[in-house]
This record gives sequence, C-alpha cells and structure tokens, in this order.
Amino acid sequence: MTDTAVKITTDNPKLITVVPFPGTYGSWFDLDEVTPDPDMSEKQIEAFWESFDFSAWINELAKEYTSLYSAELSDILQDRYDTSGEYPDLLVFESVTSPRQYNFSTDTIYAYIKPKFVELLYSYATKNTDLLQHVITERLTPYPGFSPSYSNRIEDWLDRNPLEFDHNEIETLILVLLLDPNGGDLAEQTPQSDIEDTILEYIYCNTDLLTVG
Repeated sequence: MTDTAVKITTDNPKLITVVPFPGTYGSWFDLDEVTPDPDMSEKQIEAFWESFDFSAWINELAKEYTSLYSAELSDILQDRYDTSGEYPDLLVFESVTSPRQYNFSTDTIYAYIKPKFVELLYSYATKNTDLLQHVITERLTPYPGFSPSYSNRIEDWLDRNPLEFDHNEIETLILVLLLDPNGGDLAEQTPQSDIEDTILEYIYCNTDLLTVG
C-alpha cells in the first residue's frame, strides 16, 4: 500500500486507484531479463546500457498493463452485473513508481478511475459483505512488522461515501470484485494472481518490451 491519497475535487473529476500489479522484480520483466537487440555490436550494447531509460521503459510496460487490466475489469463488471453493456476506459494510466531497492516494496501503478465506476465497485462490495470481509481480513489484518492504516472491521467500510475513498481503498474494492460469489471456498480462489499472470504473459508474448534498443 502507498501513502499519498488523491481525493475527488471540482478540478479532478476522476479518482485515482492503485492497479493490482505484482511488480517487475523476480518476474519475466525483471530488469535482468531485458536484453538489447541481438543485432547490436558490443559497443552498441555498451552504449545502450549507458543510456537505457528505465523510467520510460517501465512507463510503457505499466501503460500496457493498465490497458489490459482495464479490459479484464470491464468483462468482470459485465458478468457481475449481468449486462451486455461495456465499460470503456475503466482505468486510464496515470503513473508508475519504483523503489530504489526491491527488498521491502515493489513497483506501483496508479490509474484514473471515473467516480461512477467506483460507485459500482462499492455497490458490489457492500452487497457481498462476505467477499469484502474476506479481502479486508487478508489485506488489513495486523501482524508483526505490519500495522495497517485502514480498518479490517466490516462495519467501518459500510455506509460510507466511496467518492471519498483513497487509492488504496479503491484498490481494495477492485480486489473484492475479482472474487466469484459462486466460486466456492474464498480461501481457494486466486483471481488476482490469475489475472496478473495472464496479462504479463500476454505482454511477454506480444510486445518487444524485453528486447529493446
């Protein structure tokens, strides 16, 4: 979770959420996996690494990931609300941050999300309180070394204005939406990692983000 909250204002008709993302460290997109164009000479490769723009590279990865994640969420919303209507541009990439070291945190993607979509997410969560309770228990229960800034009591999530939620709270609503109320034991469901893996595999197989230069 991150610390900076963005609230809705007259000048900011959209909210910002964290996009569930496992980060690049230890993944197919770990920087160690990035390779220069194989046709480059040794000198060109050396020059490449000297000028490699990590910020621009991870921005491209995060933009692609956000677009694909948005499409996945749109499909899930249609299924949950049993509608053929579409939810275009549900998430729009805003920024990505990366830690100096990956031992305690990882890359974080932020995206704009329209208020009406936040209200849909909140409506779903508050109508499926068993799913909401599962997510906040898993996500917000204190343990040694972790003291959450948010409550894991279901009562503290109900009867609130979702347009006052910050980016971490909206991400929590997204994680609730991913759970299938008819999918059996919640502890056995892994929709978050399933979607993340599917998207990263698609990017891995269909873009040149691992071969640059």
